Amino acid sequence: MLNIRISFLCLALLALVLQGCANLPSTEVMRAETANFQLPKQPSPDKSLVYVVRPSVLGALVRFNIHVDSQDDAAEVGYTRGGQYIYFSLSAGSHKIYSNAENWAEMSLNTKSGEIIYLQQEPAFGIIMARNNIFRVEETQGKYYVKTLSLGELIKPEGIPGSFPRAIPAADSEPPSAAVKNSIDKLEQLDSLKKKGLITQDEYNAKKAEILRTF
Repeated sequence: MLNIRISFLCLALLALVLQGCANLPSTEVMRAETANFQLPKQPSPDKSLVYVVRPSVLGALVRFNIHVDSQDDAAEVGYTRGGQYIYFSLSAGSHKIYSNAENWAEMSLNTKSGEIIYLQQEPAFGIIMARNNIFRVEETQGKYYVKTLSLGELIKPEGIPGSFPRAIPAADSEPPSAAVKNSIDKLEQLDSLKKKGLITQDEYNAKKAEILRTF
């Protein structure tokens, strides 16, 4: 077991050295190199499209799984290894993206129809395998990574069926009023009286209709 851990650490250190040698070009160079590049996938008019890039070779063999709005297995849309990217569609609205390695990293997105978003997975040393972080990158850098990286595993590139934007409570939402709560209490008391045989069905129906008129 110790030998396995030592081997892993050596490979990780080597990957870190290689990563340091591969400096990102300047914005001008990246813009020039992607000027005529066509992305492999464009968003549909009613959805946004998310590209997740993983340029680092640190922990290259470890899968970094991407989930949408849930950490359940059914919410996985794809995964990357070192030097890969994936993409998937999202309905417009508020979503949470989860990236799973040794840990769960997460970030919130508020997407618009027809929009392209670029996210980057960044590995770090972990106890057993690689940990990860996820963050948003600007278009030029994201497009450059898509051009220079290889495609990872697409599980649900069209998104999660039945996955909808998470509802955001209205700022002025309030709890039920005291009057409504009082009416509910009266209905519960009325139901208790009927079950104990203390009032007739006709009395129950008449009083219930009276209480309901106060909602």
